[in-house]
Order: sequence, then structure tokens, then C-alpha cells
Amino acid sequence: MATNPTTTEDERAVRLQANRNQENQDLPDGSQEAEDAQPSGPNTQPRPHYINSAEAVFLVCFALAGDLAIFLTNVISPLLGSAAGAGVWLTFFLWLKFKIIKGAPKSWSRLLTMVGFLEIIPVINIFPTWVGFVILIIIADRIGRLPFFENFLQFPGLNRL
Repeated sequence: MATNPTTTEDERAVRLQANRNQENQDLPDGSQEAEDAQPSGPNTQPRPHYINSAEAVFLVCFALAGDLAIFLTNVISPLLGSAAGAGVWLTFFLWLKFKIIKGAPKSWSRLLTMVGFLEIIPVINIFPTWVGFVILIIIADRIGRLPFFENFLQFPGLNRL
């Protein structure tokens, strides 16, 4: 006899609702009204952060180290500085792909592509662009969008990464 996956989902939903009703009965009288005043539903859950605080600190430290390495290698040779920038970009690219697999916005990838193009240019890659990238990504994670960049990042060619 085959089990119907819809039936098991319906059974779980009924059990969950029964548990919630039981918990509501256990609450004091005043707390029931406060809970009813709050909207309920699947969209009322707070959006999860894709970058936790420890990871944010690590990312800022890594970006600082990467920008410092790029700056110091630019003193030796601009070509070597661009190679160091490519290494930092590859590290952020792999990290970001895993975050996008977990549900992070794809606009982060577009921003990474733009920063990667900036890091190729020897004169511009002496600036702390990776620190700026990380700070923008952390801000975007906390507020839910990339400030000032929504319209700028709509180039069709940037969606391919």
C-alpha cells in the first residue's frame, strides 16, 4: 500500500494546529489576547540572516588582509597585485556560491562581479574595495536589500555568474 505524501503533510498540519491550540489554552488570559493581536502566517517569520556575526567579523578581517596583500603586491608588481586580487576574488566567489545555494540573494553575485572587474585594474585595486564589498554584503544581509545598488546591478551580463 502506497502512502500519499499529501496525507502525511495534512496529518502533520493537524497535529501542529492541535499543539498550538493546547499551548494557547495553557497561557494566562491576558497573553492570549496579545498573541491574537500579532499577525500570523508564513510571511510573518523574521527573515533569516545568511551571515552570522562571527562570520561577518571573519569576512571583514579576511577582506582587510586581502586588500593589504593586494596593496603590498602592487608595490612589487602591478601584475602580481592583480593576481592576488584574483585569488581573493576566487575565495569570495566560492563562499558566495555556497551562500546563494543556501538562499542568499543573487544580487550579491552581481556585486562580486563588479568588484572583481574593479580589482583587475592596477590603479584602482590599491583601494580597499574588498572591505567595501564585505560591508555592503553585511548591510544587505541585515536590512534585506542592497542599498543604492538595486537599479545599478540590473545589467543582464552580470547575471551569468
